[in-house]
Amino acid sequence: MEYKLIFQNYSGIFALPTQAADQYINEASANDLKVLLYVFRHSGEPLSVVKTCEVLALTSEQLRASLDFWQSRGMFSLTPLGAKERQEQAEQPQREQEKTRAQTAAHKIIDSPTQYGQEEIAKKSQSNAELKFLLEAVPGQLGRLISPTECSTLVYLYEGAGLPADVIIMLVGYCVSCGKGNMRYIEKMAVSWAEEGIDTHERAESKIRELEDRRGFEGQIRAIMGINDRALTPTERQHIARWSGWKMPTDLVKQAYDIGVARTGKLSFSYINSILNSWHEKGFTKVEQARNENKQGKGTGGKSPSYDIDEYVRLSMKTLHNE
Repeated sequence: MEYKLIFQNYSGIFALPTQAADQYINEASANDLKVLLYVFRHSGEPLSVVKTCEVLALTSEQLRASLDFWQSRGMFSLTPLGAKERQEQAEQPQREQEKTRAQTAAHKIIDSPTQYGQEEIAKKSQSNAELKFLLEAVPGQLGRLISPTECSTLVYLYEGAGLPADVIIMLVGYCVSCGKGNMRYIEKMAVSWAEEGIDTHERAESKIRELEDRRGFEGQIRAIMGINDRALTPTERQHIARWSGWKMPTDLVKQAYDIGVARTGKLSFSYINSILNSWHEKGFTKVEQARNENKQGKGTGGKSPSYDIDEYVRLSMKTLHNE
C-alpha cells in the first residue's frame, strides 16, 4: 500500500542533514533520533543537559550516549562551556546589540560603498596629499596598475570606511604576502578592520601579528595532520583558529591528533577539539600533563579523562541495557 502525503501549513520549520536519514535511521536508537531532532531544532543555542534531559525524558547518561553517537558520525561537535564561557554566552545578546548600535553610528555607509568617477578621484587626490600617496603606493604593492574601479574602492575605504592611508597600505601589504592581492578581498578585509576599530598604525600592526601567528600556527597544524593536497574546510579553519586563540602548543595538538587517529582510525577535527578543549580547561601546556592525567585516571581506578573512548563505550553499553 502507498500513501499520498498532504503537508499542512506550519508556523516554522528546521533542517536536518540528509545523511542522518539516509545512513543512520536504522542504526540510531529512539533516543538518538529524539536527541537529533532536539539539537537541530535548537541549533545555535547552548545545550543544557538538565533542560534537555527534562524535555526528552532521558537520563544524563542516555543523553551523553546519544550525543556521542551523532558526534562520532559527524553530525555536530561538542565543546563544553566553562564558567567563563557560560557567562559570556549569557551576555552575548546584549553585546551584539551594543556592537550593532556602535557600528551603525560609526560606519553608516559601510554597507553601501560610494562609487567615485575618475575626475572626482583626481580632484580629491590633488587636494589631499595622504589620499594621493595611497593611490600612488598601492599599485607598487600590487605590482600592477589599478583600474578606475579599484581606485574608487581605495577612496571609499579611505573616506567611507574611515581608514587612514597607512592602515590601508599595511593591509594591502599583508594581503599581498598571503597571495591575495585582488581588490575584492582587500575591500572585504578592510571593511572588517573598520568594523573592529582597527584604525591606527599600532592597531594594524597588532592585528597583522595576530593574523600572521594564526597563519603560521595553521601551517604547523596542516603539517602535523598531513593535510598538504587540499584546502581546509571552513569548520576545520574554525577549529584551528580556536586552538590558536587558546595558545595551544603544537606538541599538545600533535598528541591529541595521535590519540584521535589511534581511537577513531581517521582524522576527526571534532574529536581532537574535544580532547584539546578538556586540556585547555585544565590549563595543560605540556604533553606530560596530558599523559600523566590519562595514566592516573586508569591506573588508580579513578575516572578517565573526558576524551577517553573507553568511557564512551561504557556509557553506551549501559544505555543499551537500560532500554
